[in-house]
Amino acid sequence: MFMSEQNTLSFDDALKKLDAISSESFNIDVWIPSQKKYFKIKELTANQQKLIIESMLDTENKTVFSKTFYEIVSENWLGDAFVLENLTIIDKVSIAFAIKNELSDVLKVDFNGDLSVVKPINLLPIIDALKAYVHPENKIFNYEKNSVSVEAEISIPLFKNESDFDFYVFNSIKNENKIENVKDVLAITFISELAKYIKEIKINGNLFNYNNLDIAQKIEVVGKLPATLVQNIFEEIFKIKTTLEKIYTVKYENLSKKIEIDGLLFLVN
Repeated sequence: MFMSEQNTLSFDDALKKLDAISSESFNIDVWIPSQKKYFKIKELTANQQKLIIESMLDTENKTVFSKTFYEIVSENWLGDAFVLENLTIIDKVSIAFAIKNELSDVLKVDFNGDLSVVKPINLLPIIDALKAYVHPENKIFNYEKNSVSVEAEISIPLFKNESDFDFYVFNSIKNENKIENVKDVLAITFISELAKYIKEIKINGNLFNYNNLDIAQKIEVVGKLPATLVQNIFEEIFKIKTTLEKIYTVKYENLSKKIEIDGLLFLVN
């Protein structure tokens, strides 16, 4: 028996009701390490999942994924706007696994990269480990020589800024004119990664408004920092990244594989 006309929703009304239901019912709690608490976020829609998966097909891949994923998180975020603005790339990892877990709590992992050893991995231990993970605080590094001092403060990069650096590096590699004096791809990637983590710089005790520079200027400044200071900062960044990546590096027998935070993670398998 057909529904009466009185109970039939118009197209626009149906969309409005789905939006309301999404905010009220279709949401999940995600652990935000930088805030040490849970926040609510709406579940992915089918269209959003499609956008994430499509980002895999772009030649810029992870760069496009990071931008797309942040836009979707912003659209679905139900928590405080200030927290959203200050989400870090570590928070991004926790959000990604929480959303994936809502789609499926098992991820099939290709351990050899050739589909010869594909095993299902339970995501709950990863999510629990991310909750126990201690988000790094800002850290200051000092360099002094011949009456000159340089102080650099590092912090975990913001999620919203990550794709800006990645797009700059990608475009620089495509266009040698933007690389200027840095011709080597590894060199510009290395310097960009350092620039991403540096928050502020002081020279002889005077604050240098590093945070107000554009990306090209930041990379130029980092390229002129003393090598000893740069090495110390790089070692700290490496330690932070290695500690975090151990959480989502999974094992099967004598094989191990780091789960990539990209569009493939959101395929239902």
